[in-house]
Amino acid sequence: MNWWYGLTFLTLVYGGFVVLIEFTVDSECLDEPCNSEGLDNTVLGWTTDFFIAGSMILFGLHLLISQHAVYFSTIIALLCMGVAYVLGGLGHSIWTNSGFDDNVAQQEFFITWAISFTFMTVSVHQTYRFVNQILNQ
Repeated sequence: MNWWYGLTFLTLVYGGFVVLIEFTVDSECLDEPCNSEGLDNTVLGWTTDFFIAGSMILFGLHLLISQHAVYFSTIIALLCMGVAYVLGGLGHSIWTNSGFDDNVAQQEFFITWAISFTFMTVSVHQTYRFVNQILNQ
């Protein structure tokens, strides 16, 4: 039942985080008007990416150093998905020009998302391994 307290705490922290951003940030996007070319580059969008990344990375590191019996594939899945969300946050905040409207894009946009999706794929593969380990016990 201890996981319930941690989940409730993270939910409350995120709720406070949303309220803080909503009432302290003057504009919806860093560059007004929002020039996203099909991407969600709102402040709340990319800060949520970073919050999720931080939560996953911290949880993965906690499992790594804890004395509990944990499947290593679970730790790898959490850390890889955390890195993917960090890259997603960078893609949503810094490199938002996808070329959707004018066919002129930033190279960093595609590089960031390609690496992010690679980490997501590794995370999904590790989750698949974890589920197989559980089912084959």
